[in-house]
Amino acid sequence: YHITILSSKPQQAGGGATGSSGGINEPQKGSTGQVIYLTGDTLWDAERNWNLRSSRRLFIGQVLVVVIGEDTARQGITQIIDFLNRHQDMRERGWVIVCQGSAADFLNAQPEYEPMLSLEISGIMRDAWLRASKAKGVDLFNVSYDLLTPGKEAVIPYMTLFTPPEPSSPIKQQNREPTSAVQTSGQQGSQPQKQTFSIAGSAVFKSDRMVGLLNEKENQGQLFLSNQVKGGTIPIAIESSDKNASIRLKGSKTRIKPVFSQDGVTLDINIKAEGDLLEEDNDVFRISKTDFKKVEELTRHEIERRCRLALQKSLELESDIFGFGDKIHRSDPQQWQQIKDQWNDIFPTVQVNINVEFKLKQTGVLGDPLIVQ
Repeated sequence: YHITILSSKPQQAGGGATGSSGGINEPQKGSTGQVIYLTGDTLWDAERNWNLRSSRRLFIGQVLVVVIGEDTARQGITQIIDFLNRHQDMRERGWVIVCQGSAADFLNAQPEYEPMLSLEISGIMRDAWLRASKAKGVDLFNVSYDLLTPGKEAVIPYMTLFTPPEPSSPIKQQNREPTSAVQTSGQQGSQPQKQTFSIAGSAVFKSDRMVGLLNEKENQGQLFLSNQVKGGTIPIAIESSDKNASIRLKGSKTRIKPVFSQDGVTLDINIKAEGDLLEEDNDVFRISKTDFKKVEELTRHEIERRCRLALQKSLELESDIFGFGDKIHRSDPQQWQQIKDQWNDIFPTVQVNINVEFKLKQTGVLGDPLIVQ
């Protein structure tokens, strides 16, 4: 078993932190922390092997983020989640993410805006949901709940590494020019290019194994169907083949009603959302009942389209990421008892009716668009 730990770099008293008593302090700006690789016969054995090389006690009660590599996630995460829940120091509110490649490579990435990778991920998990609503951060408690709840599969944010294209990025481009006579003969600089990270959708699980990915649009649809939208943007195309207007979502409410018949299970889903028009191009909007209705109808269709994209991917992966089974359990426990053992077979055959209502509230601080004279 392999564990990679990213911790603050120990600093001596007077070595940079005012009032330090020789403990581990917050890293200075630009520091990425210290990466330690541990191995052992079990996860607990690997963690305890920390003290074979360190005189300091490893305290995971302040862990902000748990990173699981994609290959590990596809093999199953039950043992990892069980280990973390059993640990007397671990908090249930630590974020959990799945990363492309290995967790060891990911933890060697460099944050762009915060002094440590864990602090930057924590901020991204919070604001990606509240401001973009294209991904929702989940903590250890959420993941444990999804694994333990019949009729509900886990969805965990998925992050990838990339090299920023901006020359001004603090992730500096490596100098690839030869630095010695040996390198001149054919070898280039040995230092790998530093990378940073971003959310690239969500990892979909069936039982405890990762089975696929949701992209941004599918992810937003999944949040609508799960009644978890807090904000975000819906781009629409008004009398154009390209998106030329933006709607800022201000609120959304989803209600799911299971209906049982001889033909099977039907889920009637009603979504009510509202928002503001914050952008338009080419003078396509006027304050009138006609244009208000047009924008509302286009936004309604776009929300429904994203919901159906998420539903289609969920059915392809045969993973109930919306918790439809859990909704049935809560609304009709007796009916759930009759179908819970067959839910994995029933779910792909469920009829889903989606009805979306959208209300345009404002047009920002402008009325009619600016007309250039």
